[in-house]
Amino acid sequence: MNRPMIKDDLLYVGHMLDTARKAVRRVAGKTRADFDADEDLRIVLTHLIRTIGEGGTPGFAGDACSPSRGPLERHRRHAPQDRA
Repeated sequence: MNRPMIKDDLLYVGHMLDTARKAVRRVAGKTRADFDADEDLRIVLTHLIRTIGEGGTPGFAGDACSPSRGPLERHRRHAPQDRA
């Protein structure tokens, strides 16, 4: 179901765009070999990409106190626990 974009949606999209721009700046001028050799770059990009995805998940606060931590966290809460 489509619904009109509201103010909160624009805020989420704005945060996602800002974070995407940070990621682009981090990789500007880098090659795949640079990426493979730089663990810090890989960690930073992983964090930024995750942040972009979380920005598209309304209700995701990213902390343990949040009642909704996004689809992945909801899946983990309901997944069977390995007791081995």
